[in-house]
Amino acid sequence: MKKIILVLLMLFCCGTALAESTDYYTSNSDTLKRTPRRSSFYINGGFGFDFTHISYNHEYHEQKVKYSGNGFGIVGDLSLGCLIKEFIAVYGSFEVVSYDGKYDLKNVKKKYSFIDDEIDDIALLGGIGVTGFPFSRANNFSQGIFFGGKLLFGAIMMQEPFGNYDNYDLRNFSQQDKDYFVIGLDLELGKDWKISDRISIGVALRWQFLGIVSGDDTLVDDDDWANYEHNHMGNSVQLMLRLNRR
Repeated sequence: MKKIILVLLMLFCCGTALAESTDYYTSNSDTLKRTPRRSSFYINGGFGFDFTHISYNHEYHEQKVKYSGNGFGIVGDLSLGCLIKEFIAVYGSFEVVSYDGKYDLKNVKKKYSFIDDEIDDIALLGGIGVTGFPFSRANNFSQGIFFGGKLLFGAIMMQEPFGNYDNYDLRNFSQQDKDYFVIGLDLELGKDWKISDRISIGVALRWQFLGIVSGDDTLVDDDDWANYEHNHMGNSVQLMLRLNRR
């Protein structure tokens, strides 16, 4: 994670320097004039495909359950905000992610034979984001390259392996079709192509992390947290097609 942030920061710094030195110029007689940068309303809509890996690890004394699974689905997003000097966009964003798949429960089923291995999840997310266009004034292929990130919050509706099983030892595990709070992070890299002065189409490759808060209903004694461990998360790779106005 630290390496990813460091690489993005280096690209941002290099892009800033290049963007300042690659402004458009127009020729009028023998006089070169610099085209001023403008700020404008920014709107971006995207649709794409999602490949998700979900992992779950729960340990509390004799309760030990660990499993993971993969899902494939679709994602859509809408962002509204402001583009500052054709260089950086700041916006609010809304995302919907839906995917289906299977959990790998070979080891878990040895102890709990009644569980279901189906993945059928929908995440509703909202938050803030920033996208940089460091080469917006370049007059070559690099024009339209962008990178950005989002901080997201929302809910995920999950179909979990453990159903409403009336057993004390299992009452703290995830329940079937339960809603959870999630904290998300998106990092993306892509390229836009202009089809008019203000409209662009593009593609982006995105990594999404979701931290799923699913352990709140676990009964843990105040002095017994040292014996408790609970991790529930999703990692996704998304390929996005986008249309934006800026």
